[in-house]
Amino acid sequence: MNTLISRLKLNSILETRGLTLIEILITLALLGIILVPFFSFYIFGTNTYEAAEKKSNIQNDVLLAAEFITTELRTATAIYLDKASIDNKDLYNSSIGLKKGCIEYHYNNKSKLITNPNIVKLSFTLKRNSNILEFHIVGGEGKEQYNIDSKVTLLNLKTLPEQDYSGIWVHYYNPSLE
Repeated sequence: MNTLISRLKLNSILETRGLTLIEILITLALLGIILVPFFSFYIFGTNTYEAAEKKSNIQNDVLLAAEFITTELRTATAIYLDKASIDNKDLYNSSIGLKKGCIEYHYNNKSKLITNPNIVKLSFTLKRNSNILEFHIVGGEGKEQYNIDSKVTLLNLKTLPEQDYSGIWVHYYNPSLE
């Protein structure tokens, strides 16, 4: 009985033939037709996600910078706007400005980047006889840009400016940093 079973197994193994080249090619072609749309959809989804993430990061940086500037400058007691960073430690202990696409914050002889390098423009304006500082931030890459125009009421400003000032750096004295 065992020999009959083993003979039947041997005959069935010997009688089976492999796949022909044409069968393999047809299988691969059908598999390719099925998988190409799935991979195309996957690549499209990945590219869309990366573009949306980039936009979100830029918007987040612009919003974070606006919030930081507002919070930081609200309690300033002295302020000066300029086109460049200065090192006048007598009157001002802090400054915020644009450097190489980043908003940079200087305080107590330290510096810290507030944003990633995707800020295109930063400008400050302080009108004559006013304690309201206006600022404009533009962030973006390529054609897409995000703008924020905002105003900060300088609550503790000791003297009002006698003329209009504007600049890309704001130097100020923050008593809470002492």
